[in-house]
Amino acid sequence: KSPGPDFEGVISGHYDRYNTWGLTGILNTPVVKDKLFVRAMLNYEESDGFVKNVNPAGGRSDFQLTNMKLAARWLVTEKFTVDLSTYIMREVSDGLPFFPENKTLVDHDLPLSQQNDTNIFNLRMTYEADGFQIHSVTGYIDTRRKYKDELDFTSQSLITQDILDTASSWSEELRVQSTNDGPVEWTFGGLYAEDRSDIDHAVRAGTDGFFGLPNGFPIDLVLEDNKTKSWAVFGQATWHLDQLSLTAGGRYSHDKVIEA
Repeated sequence: KSPGPDFEGVISGHYDRYNTWGLTGILNTPVVKDKLFVRAMLNYEESDGFVKNVNPAGGRSDFQLTNMKLAARWLVTEKFTVDLSTYIMREVSDGLPFFPENKTLVDHDLPLSQQNDTNIFNLRMTYEADGFQIHSVTGYIDTRRKYKDELDFTSQSLITQDILDTASSWSEELRVQSTNDGPVEWTFGGLYAEDRSDIDHAVRAGTDGFFGLPNGFPIDLVLEDNKTKSWAVFGQATWHLDQLSLTAGGRYSHDKVIEA
């Protein structure tokens, strides 16, 4: 929901089994009357989980999740509007597969742990001219995933796995479109984007030896560094006749991909 001129707030919560609980708060408020509005949301949830690791290493299938969103709308003039929003997510969790004979207990020397982080930013600007609109949309996202567990799923340290994935992307789109009531509707614009991803996966022998391999011996290693740059131009026009509409459009895209 976009920020608006009215002041409002909401607080809600819940509680469930396995000490699962959460809180959500929402606040919308005007900062400058009829000019600047802000809307904020904060959500937090956590749980102990219903799976317990009986191994001395400990651990449960617990998690903590935090979501935050902040948005602002600025009515610069009657014809010029700016919308800015950001979204942040943090997740920390432990995952534990089951014994075949039960649903709540496991015996693993290295319980799974993972952390996921996401950041999203968006900027939209709109200008209302006579007979047409100009739109600018700027976006950015970055993600980070850290993952560690064992692959033997036993109480012995035989095979371990470490994963670290990061990615980021930003883009800019500029678009002009008609708003008049004439027989021809049209739109044209351009787009530029850059994407990058880094992958670091490692499967190694554990401390108890996997087929006699020493501790930390690399079994499978994956390292990747990928980059993409893209740009495009596009356009479309529709001619409305009495009982017929004719539409023509086109797009040209260019991508440059670098993999290492």
